[in-house]
Amino acid sequence: MRTTIVLIIILLIPICIMSFTQTQIIQAQKAPVTFTLGWVGVIKFNPFAGYAYGIYRSALYGTLFRYDENLNPVPWVAEKYERVDPTTVIVYLRKDVKWHDGKPFTAEDVKFTFDLILKYKGAMSRFMTGVKEAVVRDSYTLEVRLKEPIGPLPWLTSVYFVPKHIWTKNNITDEKCLTYEYIPPVGYGPFKFVEWKPGEYLVLEAFNEFFAGKPKIDRLVVRLFAEHETMIAAFRAKELDAIAEIPAAAIPELEKISGVKVIKEVIPRFDDIYINLAKNGSQHPALLDREVRWALLHAIDVDYLINNLYYGAPVKAFSIIPPSFGQYYAKEYEDIRPKFNLTKAAEILEKAGYVDKDGDGIRETRDGKPLRFRFWVYNGFPLGARVAEIIRDWWHKIGVDIDYVLMEGGVLWDKVSKTKDWDLAMWGWTVHDESSILYAWTSEAAGVYSSSWLQDAKYDEMYHKQLTTLNNEERAKVIKEMQKYIIENVYDITLWYTATIEAYWASKWEGIISKPGGAFRPYGHNSLMYLNIKLKEETITTTPTPSYIDLTSTSLIAIILIAVVVIIAIVTKKRKRIES
Repeated sequence: MRTTIVLIIILLIPICIMSFTQTQIIQAQKAPVTFTLGWVGVIKFNPFAGYAYGIYRSALYGTLFRYDENLNPVPWVAEKYERVDPTTVIVYLRKDVKWHDGKPFTAEDVKFTFDLILKYKGAMSRFMTGVKEAVVRDSYTLEVRLKEPIGPLPWLTSVYFVPKHIWTKNNITDEKCLTYEYIPPVGYGPFKFVEWKPGEYLVLEAFNEFFAGKPKIDRLVVRLFAEHETMIAAFRAKELDAIAEIPAAAIPELEKISGVKVIKEVIPRFDDIYINLAKNGSQHPALLDREVRWALLHAIDVDYLINNLYYGAPVKAFSIIPPSFGQYYAKEYEDIRPKFNLTKAAEILEKAGYVDKDGDGIRETRDGKPLRFRFWVYNGFPLGARVAEIIRDWWHKIGVDIDYVLMEGGVLWDKVSKTKDWDLAMWGWTVHDESSILYAWTSEAAGVYSSSWLQDAKYDEMYHKQLTTLNNEERAKVIKEMQKYIIENVYDITLWYTATIEAYWASKWEGIISKPGGAFRPYGHNSLMYLNIKLKEETITTTPTPSYIDLTSTSLIAIILIAVVVIIAIVTKKRKRIES
């Protein structure tokens, strides 16, 4: 019997080894390829709330048309569109687009989303100006009727859609669409929702039925950070595969790291200082005086900030329309913006009646209110605190003081766009097209999606004129005059056209697409951002080709062999008894 037990053990050893090896191989094969990205930013899943366009455009959702690398619109969720008359546009949808729950994406979903945007003003309203209604012709054909003949159609490239069958089931058919958290979100993009821990991370996984093909990675993880320094440290420790919107000061350090590639690209976006121009607002009253705003503009040395804080990466901004929009950029008016001149700035304030009456170094209004402004800074703004400190020093020299506070993006935007109780704020705008960015300074946008609360009848007239001018050359002239008008009245203080600075481990990953607008930005233009990312061949661990024997068959063989050995042992024992 002892011999039998020894024999069983000897037979089991190779079987156990085989089983362990097979388990390891299968586990290695099943391990998902995960790409982990670091952000200092805000994520909200409801596109009516308007945050994290990079996630909307390139991961969870998508637009009817996407931008190519030169910012030209090309078909995406839609196959094509055509203008059948001056006020009618027909959109033909792809027939192979699916929601992440397997339901088909149809014209009913597009109409449902359009109807909500038109009825309840929110983040996407700026893309729908001039649209009267949408009518479903069939499951994959939509008729969009315009209020009047208009030129731009920004809804083709900048509106994201929600599933009618889910939102109606959840009774999100009224103004709740603007505040609905939409968790878990059901999209139709290359990645679907898995897990979300607010302020910490988002986990998405590849959608196998994505119409443009399954992504090369299995999982996309976005880790959120409160500050850039912590994020960069995690990247250096290889806890992250890529990081987005990093301070330019980190460029020299990152470029020295073997295997790391740094992306530097000026994108269609500008950083600026918002000014509260609300009528009957709770802002400092001096900000409603154009002379005060003109003096503040004189007292900011943008060139110094770019060269000393941002290593020359951004491009000095003149207007809210970036040069990348070609014929619509008002290059001929660049000289209108005053050069840095503290002496001139002080003279403007003195002449306008703002003097330092009590000798504390800060000027006062005629009724004795000090020129001391609240200054809010988006905490994801690279080196935002340092920029605010330098501006404070310059403005203090002309008799103006600021109290700056770093603020999380969602909080800052809600305060700026929904209340009139603020003075100045520093963040920026991603420019999706030349028309929708101009909309943000219209009276209609005030209290909806505006960073100024401006209500200026002349500006509104100019906006409507550019909207309805069908000749591109004539329309470009109107748009240039609008840029000039904003600068002359200092309705905004543009600082620079943003250079997105990103980094990734190029020794491990390939397929990174950085145009248009960056490779990993949370507020980007790039629909293909995550679609083609993949491990480099040399980084993929080579594993033996698995045998046709799997865990089940291995276990079965072990049982059979043991049974055979036991039977033999029993028979042998019986024979010995008989013989004896």
